[in-house]
Amino acid sequence: MSSGLSQLKGLIRNLKKIDTVMQAEISKFIRRESKNLVKLNIVNLLNGIDSKGVPLRFKKNRTTSLNFSKAYTAAYAKLKARRGGQTEHVDLRLFGGFHKSIEIVEVEHGKFVFISTSDIFPYLVANYGEEILGVTEEQMQEFLKGKLKPFLENGLAAKLIPR
Repeated sequence: MSSGLSQLKGLIRNLKKIDTVMQAEISKFIRRESKNLVKLNIVNLLNGIDSKGVPLRFKKNRTTSLNFSKAYTAAYAKLKARRGGQTEHVDLRLFGGFHKSIEIVEVEHGKFVFISTSDIFPYLVANYGEEILGVTEEQMQEFLKGKLKPFLENGLAAKLIPR
């Protein structure tokens, strides 16, 4: 059999495996880049926005007076300020434990989610919503286009084209 025909058969065999290869490459990439996505989530929180791009707001009615920015109760704002924290907008940061607890895990093959292992996470979700975890759609698209696409273009070509 000629070398060209052998290479063509190898390419066809590899193309039949493309879904499996692509999923494995994407999973490997997300595991490798998860820290960057988590950092982006934390930057959003520090800037006072959730994964929908909406300002963080306490979802329940407040019974006590709020500080000048309407972000926190006056007492909490005073505590935060004493610790050197900003009080202009909600950032879900007092001691930093919640932010440090954010990570990305693979919950099933090829499906990744943001999670928090912080003890206060259930309270934060109840009061600010599940959108506190994750990045905006625009950020994810930028991430996929700028990082995943080149990674796949380089990685898949090397795995699919026989030498």
